[in-house]
Amino acid sequence: MNNYIDLRQKNEPNLQHVKNIFNTNEIKTISACPLCNSKQFLVTGRIDVNYLIANWIKTRNFNPIPLAYLNKKLEQRLCKNCNLTYYNYSITDCKQLYDLLATHNYYPAFRPEFEFVIDFLNNKKIKSVLEVGCGGGGFLDKIQNYVPLVLGSEYSQTAIKICKQKNLNVTDEKIENIKSKFDVVCNFEVAEHVNNLKEFMQSCLNKVDKNGYLIISTPNPSGVLNFVGDGILDLPPHHQCIISKKTFEYLAKIFNLKLTAYYEAKLTYDEYENYVKHITHKNLESPDSSGFNLTSKILSGHSHV
Repeated sequence: MNNYIDLRQKNEPNLQHVKNIFNTNEIKTISACPLCNSKQFLVTGRIDVNYLIANWIKTRNFNPIPLAYLNKKLEQRLCKNCNLTYYNYSITDCKQLYDLLATHNYYPAFRPEFEFVIDFLNNKKIKSVLEVGCGGGGFLDKIQNYVPLVLGSEYSQTAIKICKQKNLNVTDEKIENIKSKFDVVCNFEVAEHVNNLKEFMQSCLNKVDKNGYLIISTPNPSGVLNFVGDGILDLPPHHQCIISKKTFEYLAKIFNLKLTAYYEAKLTYDEYENYVKHITHKNLESPDSSGFNLTSKILSGHSHV
């Protein structure tokens, strides 16, 4: 379970001369788990929305949170049924958020889980791959020379431009509008961004060919980066949920899938350096004694039963 969040900010965020990219007067509340519809949950954290807005302005110089949520308190909830962590408000993101984040070196060229998946592809002699939410094409760039058919889908126009510069085959079509099916459908740190995980899973599975594989990676909720990472990026409107291994097992059950592989990616050098700086500064306990492990991502591979 995540550490209980209880951050307060007494001062109103300074909104003068700030770019507010998502203007709406609508407030969307969530009364039940968006995955299993259960209303049984544990409250694992609360944070003032004003604090989030102030930190977006301070660190990114723009605000992606609708001003209708000013003075609201975001509540983090852990579903007792499927173990999904979600929030009491649906503060969704928009395309412009990712276009602006792209100017902050947002899309990595390498993730540790890429190597795990590439080994998997080689062993299975995969002929076609669809990456959903391919970002700047870091993964596609590594496999395009030895997988016959490679396609990426992405809705950030900035990210698509980056992919085109690498001569990658990328579309902005929605998943459901892609006509082909693939041996492998994968997504790396995308699932936690969607506000309807069940619908997203179904859309991905609809593009998996018979005897094919769905591969998903997501931040590890029990890893050290859970408390030393970029806090605002781990919360709405950027991340909509937190997915645990138990949640992956629940998804496999309801979609009649076989969980064929589970992998915990080790920290990269930069992540480990950031972690050491954090515990040195804060004088925290070791990760083992505080319930964390030295991994940053979890990756789940599913196949049709």
